[in-house]
Order: sequence, then structure tokens, then C-alpha cells
Amino acid sequence: MNRKVELILGWIACGLSMMYLIMSLISYFTVRQNSNTEQYQQMLKQVGNQDVKVTPEMINFAMTFSMGTLIFSTLLGIIGMSIIKGRPILAGSLLIVAALVGIFNMSLIAGVLWIVVAIMLFVKKDPNQPNKKPKSVKPSMDDWQSERAYNDRKKDDPYIY
Repeated sequence: MNRKVELILGWIACGLSMMYLIMSLISYFTVRQNSNTEQYQQMLKQVGNQDVKVTPEMINFAMTFSMGTLIFSTLLGIIGMSIIKGRPILAGSLLIVAALVGIFNMSLIAGVLWIVVAIMLFVKKDPNQPNKKPKSVKPSMDDWQSERAYNDRKKDDPYIY
């Protein structure tokens, strides 16, 4: 079955997620350097509130957790995209999980694209897959014969209406 649109949209989403991951890695390593104390203090002012004290460990943990979940969603997206041709239902399920985790990480565009691809995978049916066709409405010859026999009995028996 031709699933070119699903493949294109899905790989675009995977590419966007990878670009976001690379940008997160670069920002993580620049924050971790000790020479960037000015940038770090600026980030603490933006994140911090008067009521809440933000420590460097909190920021490092948040960035590490965000990158870990982003890596997880990107891997799920890549695995889902690689099995689209063979098992579309499983691929759609993996893409929905990847989209939910990706949206949690603010990778919104990739998440929406993965959801669109998953819906397309669930909706589009494979023409090679056998599906039950409804019986034709057109009566066959046997139906006419049984109708004729019924009418003949009806003429002979006064109790059949």
C-alpha cells in the first residue's frame, strides 16, 4: 500500500525532534560550563521567583529530565516510522505515545505531526487485507424460486396470508 504521505510527515516530525534534541544538548553543555556564570545568573533570574529559590541542581535536573524524555520520544518516533509498512497499527500506537511524550517536552510541531500520521495509519485500510463485503441486495434465482413456491402454496392454502 502506498503510504508516502505518512512517511514524509513522520520523517519530518522525527527530523524536527532531532533538531530540538541537538539544540537542547548544546544549551545543556553551555550551561554546565563554569565559565558562563553570567548566562547562568541571567537564567536564574528568568526562571526564579521571589517565593521559590532555584538552585543550579534544579536546573540541571530539569534539563537532564527533559532531554531524556525527548530522546525517548524521538526513538519511539523513529521505531514507529521504520515499521509503518509492516505493522501500521503498532506503528500508529508508537507514534501516539511519541507524540504525547513530545508534546510534554514542548516539541509541539513534531507531536502534532506524529498524531496526524497515527490517525492516517488507523484510518487508511490496506486493500490486500480481506474484509467482509456485504451481501448483494440483488436477489438471486434461488430467491425467486422460493418466492414462487411460497405463492403457489399460498394459492392452495387459504390460511396463508
